[in-house]
Amino acid sequence: MKAITGSFYFKKTFNGNLIGEFANNDPSSMVITENANIQNSIFGFIGTYISTWYDNASHQAQLEIKAIGNKSTFSLIWTENGKITYEGEAFLQDENILVGFYQTKN
Repeated sequence: MKAITGSFYFKKTFNGNLIGEFANNDPSSMVITENANIQNSIFGFIGTYISTWYDNASHQAQLEIKAIGNKSTFSLIWTENGKITYEGEAFLQDENILVGFYQTKN
C-alpha cells in the first residue's frame, strides 16, 4: 500500500464537534469531508472524538488531539479497529479552525 500524506482543516462547532475537509496524494482522491463527534473535551480542540469520512470506503476512527508545547500546535492520532492508521500535526488558524497535515502510520 502506498503511503498517504495529506492536508486538512477542522472547524469547531458551537457544540464542540469538528467539521472539515481533507485532500491527499492518492491520484483518485478529491477534497473529502470529515466530521468528528466529541467524546471527551479537555480544552479547545484537545480531547477525543469519533471521526468519520468516506474515501473509497466508509471509515470510523477514534481521533485523539493533544497539545504540543504552547497549546497552539497539536498532535493528532486516528485509530481504526485498535490500530493507529494516521498521525498528524496542526496549528490554530484562529480560535475555531485547526489546519494541518497527516500521513499513514509506518
